Amino acid sequence: MDLFTGAFQRSYSVHIPSGYDGITAMPLVVVIHGAFDTARGIEKFSGFSRLADREHFIVLYFDVAELIRQFFKRCPRNRNLP
Repeated sequence: MDLFTGAFQRSYSVHIPSGYDGITAMPLVVVIHGAFDTARGIEKFSGFSRLADREHFIVLYFDVAELIRQFFKRCPRNRNLP
């Protein structure tokens, strides 16, 4: 999923525990990875999705690596980055 803030596009993924009815309020845990990792990478590494299934909370994983890439791409020296 994508979220636009200012000039930047932020990607993220959400883990919703199986069996969630969409009505009952649940806590939300936001997980932010370190530099140069990804949302998928920290999801696998952290184990929060498995914990969320067991403890009944929603997890949001921001993909900050894409935000960093977009930032550096805007710098005049880095215009040729993919």
